[in-house]
Amino acid sequence: EAQYKAVARALRQAVEYDPRVSGVPSTKGAL
Repeated sequence: EAQYKAVARALRQAVEYDPRVSGVPSTKGAL
C-alpha cells in the first residue's frame, strides 16, 4: 500500500507539473 501511495503521489505531481497532461483520462489507463 505504501508503494502504491508513493506511485500515486509521483503521478499526481507529474500531472500537476505538466499542464498538457492535466485532466487527461489516459493517465488512469497507464496504471
